[in-house]
Amino acid sequence: MGDPPQASTPQRAGSAGRLAQSAALAEGLPAAFTASTFDPADPALAGVFMAGSQRTRLRTGALPVPMRREISWWIACCQATGERQIHASEWNRWAATAADVVRRRPGVCSLADLSLSEWMTAWGRVFHADQGRMASAASRARAGRAAAAADDPVQRRRLVAARRLVAPARSADPAAPARKPR
Repeated sequence: MGDPPQASTPQRAGSAGRLAQSAALAEGLPAAFTASTFDPADPALAGVFMAGSQRTRLRTGALPVPMRREISWWIACCQATGERQIHASEWNRWAATAADVVRRRPGVCSLADLSLSEWMTAWGRVFHADQGRMASAASRARAGRAAAAADDPVQRRRLVAARRLVAPARSADPAAPARKPR
């Protein structure tokens, strides 16, 4: 998979830098994690999605390539570590939020280009535009937990590099314990 970017890598390295960093993240990912549509029914994605997401596909095709790769890599890490399952509907809202941010701010091409508080502000704006109301405290908290899990890319890159989690895929490991959907 290549060496992960170091902690000294600037947060706003520009499009070319983000493209190169995301290419390093995506290198060696199993094919199921390189698509722009993630189908919970795909056996290769077993255990990644929460039980309530079994009919909802996560779509990232409207995002810039670095963002798609970052999300793909994060989903692969979720499966490989077994530390978290994701809810496709919540992440579709995050994908819509990211697409809205990119439309408003063309210089943003990576999830690391904004702080968590900036992403949460954008999420609230998109939620209000879609729903015609402010999000409840519970919805904001759920969205915050989903985003915070992916907010520290440097920490996650170190984890993957240290444990070599992404390749080979977890589903190919017969000794890996099966997880029950939440």
